[in-house]
Amino acid sequence: MDIKIPKYLQDTLDKQQRLEEEYEKTNDIWIGMKVKLVWEEVYADINQALIHDVITEAEARALRKKYLGI
Repeated sequence: MDIKIPKYLQDTLDKQQRLEEEYEKTNDIWIGMKVKLVWEEVYADINQALIHDVITEAEARALRKKYLGI
């Protein structure tokens, strides 16, 4: 399934990826906490895109599974 990801969601996903890579390198607890906060941002952005009919319910489920593991 090819999903067109909105720019604001892509920016959040990029931020999440950068923080996860930094956390893997440093294992710093504060960075780990930031990763958790960004995870919540990703979840909220997916829901926002769904509410505004930017993506479908099936696409939202696929994004949650791919990026959040839920």
